Amino acid sequence: MRNRRFFVVILFLPFGQLLAQDNFSEAFFYFNKNIQLHMPSGACAENDFEGNIAYRTYPGKLAIIRSYYADANFNLRKKEFSTPGNSKHVVGLGFYNDREGDFFTRARVLSRYAIHIPVSEEMYLSAGASFHLINYNFSASGTGASGSAWTWSGGIGTTLYSPTFKLGVSLNDFNSPNLRPVNFDFTIPRYLTLYGEKSQEVAENVSVNGASKLNLQSRSVSCILKLGLAFYETVGISGLYYVNKGIGAAFELNKIKLHNGLADLSFTYLIPGQKVSPSVSQYEINMRFSIDK
Repeated sequence: MRNRRFFVVILFLPFGQLLAQDNFSEAFFYFNKNIQLHMPSGACAENDFEGNIAYRTYPGKLAIIRSYYADANFNLRKKEFSTPGNSKHVVGLGFYNDREGDFFTRARVLSRYAIHIPVSEEMYLSAGASFHLINYNFSASGTGASGSAWTWSGGIGTTLYSPTFKLGVSLNDFNSPNLRPVNFDFTIPRYLTLYGEKSQEVAENVSVNGASKLNLQSRSVSCILKLGLAFYETVGISGLYYVNKGIGAAFELNKIKLHNGLADLSFTYLIPGQKVSPSVSQYEINMRFSIDK
């Protein structure tokens, strides 16, 4: 049965342009919790060390289709030089895995560098670059049904930010590489990411926060909008609108004291639109541990 399902997928690959593309640009939908994945300049914007974990999947039998990501980023400057008015030099390393069932896996090993330069007392301008090693792997017992291929890619970006807003732009997978793990060519398209985030206090210990992410490819455009409330900077609830793909809701617990740092945790549920395939809800979990200056 496993080989039969794999044969059906391979049979229809040449007729499905969508399957010939990479899913990395749309890997996770609660984007403000993992924006450094597509915008290397966003790593360690508010801290000197951060570790991130993200996990997205479907409930039930489709849980076999899932994506997960983990990374660590830290400021290279010594603590005594990491004060307001001094620049930060941030390096990071991460791993991304996207599993499309039992047989097909897309993986990336990511490294990044970012410099954060103060332009005023509370505003910074950062620039970053990332380098990715990419692997596509088919694994099945049928003759000619297995194969693996490696390539490389990268991205560059810049972010202007303060404690209450962020504006960023990045160009990702700029070399648009090709892979051929089996008798079929996979194209990884380059894409441009535009990102914005703003928070505003509307009452004592209550703030409104909004964010948006726009991905531009040569043949497609995607947009996600988020609007939420935060209470005491700790508990947050948000609504999501994934244009033409669905709506969702998120619950957050932020700035939880843990040892000598702070932990953030969020859970997001996305309900698909009528024309989305597969028409099945998804959920996503994001965790972050950070250490401030």
